[in-house]
Amino acid sequence: MVLVLVAAFLAMQTRLAWYDFTEWGLCEAAAPFAETLGRLDHSAFWIAALAGLAAFLQDGQRRLYLGGTAACGLAVSVLCDGALTALRFVGWDWSVDFVLPLFTVALEVACAALLAFHIHRIAQRISAAALL
Repeated sequence: MVLVLVAAFLAMQTRLAWYDFTEWGLCEAAAPFAETLGRLDHSAFWIAALAGLAAFLQDGQRRLYLGGTAACGLAVSVLCDGALTALRFVGWDWSVDFVLPLFTVALEVACAALLAFHIHRIAQRISAAALL
């Protein structure tokens, strides 16, 4: 769980570094909306990270609850990142510069899906153990 969150974080940071390297800014008209999305993204990710770390340290139902919280937080963060990336693409013609941002968003989606799958497996194990 922690490794998935770290991978998602690294994907986000890679994309931001790419934007800085290419000096790829946002349209001024989209800046207020992007700022709000950025705050939501930041908050959701840190909720996911703290819940994921706490889940790592727990077991049973607590791990399931905290892991679910981490998965939901990561899903919100990934949706915000996708929207922020789309805002950067507005008004640009297709370019090879789009590849890295699209790849990192896809990596984040994969991390969120992997985390959700992991939480599902934990729920199955807890249910099976309860039946015994």
